[in-house]
Amino acid sequence: MRHPLKLLTILTVGLFCILYPAVLASQDGSGHVLISPEETTVTIDDTFSIFLAIDTVELVKDFLVDIQVDTNIIRLDSCKRVSTFFTGPSGAFTYWKDTVQYFGENDSAYVYEIQGSIFGPGNFVNGPGDLVRMKYTAVGYGISPVDFRYYEFRDTLVDPQTHMGNIIELEGALDGQVIVCPTDQAIIYAGPNDIGFLSENGQTPDPQIFSVANPCFGDLQWEASESCNWFELNSYSGTAPSDITVSIDISGVNPGLYLDSIAISSLDAANSPQYVRVSLELTQSYLCGDANGDGSINVSDAVYIINYVFIGGAAPEPMASGEVNCDGNVNVSDAVWIINYVFIGGNAPCDVDGDLEPDC
Repeated sequence: MRHPLKLLTILTVGLFCILYPAVLASQDGSGHVLISPEETTVTIDDTFSIFLAIDTVELVKDFLVDIQVDTNIIRLDSCKRVSTFFTGPSGAFTYWKDTVQYFGENDSAYVYEIQGSIFGPGNFVNGPGDLVRMKYTAVGYGISPVDFRYYEFRDTLVDPQTHMGNIIELEGALDGQVIVCPTDQAIIYAGPNDIGFLSENGQTPDPQIFSVANPCFGDLQWEASESCNWFELNSYSGTAPSDITVSIDISGVNPGLYLDSIAISSLDAANSPQYVRVSLELTQSYLCGDANGDGSINVSDAVYIINYVFIGGAAPEPMASGEVNCDGNVNVSDAVWIINYVFIGGNAPCDVDGDLEPDC
């Protein structure tokens, strides 16, 4: 049971917050939430602090922020409020979730949730101000983003479970990064480290580029290797910084999802090798109405559908090639549509409204 005096204090302060003039705030969407400093360079096993900060944000009373980092490179050890940072009326945290929750995982990219509330008079900052000190340890070489995945600032104290109150409109978020270097050696940074290609209806996707860099010491001579028959690189060795183009070759590749990777290695680097993931999704190309897959639309396609519907013949492949009237099913009406198209000049398969453009 809560102490009555404590409850009275909380209620009194809460009432004062409600009565405090809201005219202190003119939430015009001009402020930012940011990581400060924007870039931090450390070495392995170092402990260091970076800050969750706000700039030109007025009447801050409650906040919820999700920050994503690469935990192969840095690990969040603690997260504490910064007791004074406001310009203008002072305030203090009386509610603070002094533990950091992390949830979700995408390989090694963790999301940390930071949440807090401020009791007291209206608080505002008319320049950069540190809100939360995040203490990290460097656990691996490389570059970790410190990115905002979600942020929410409010001008009213709220129940953390309901998140009522007025949202403060911000102009945007400024992400940061941490570079973990050896004391006297290069590292490999390859990014983006996940490249996805989509090929629809037999079209070759455009090439994409990733970069190899060394943000640390010395020179970096690198080599790339892969064992894939559906993409190739324009260069397999070089000196950082370098841009590498990945080109796709879909000839002879069946529809489906393909996953592979490119290894970037170097005798100069403390973190060799590093990998760039490459994916290709190849959708099956087809001609709407060509149910038997012979490359043309004629009465044999209508017969093919009738055999499928009434006597258990083979299904159209893909099924969408026989779904010509866009009703979501393959049935005798699709066969009738094809017959009308072939013999009496009806609308083309998948062109329901007759505008010469497919509708499904």
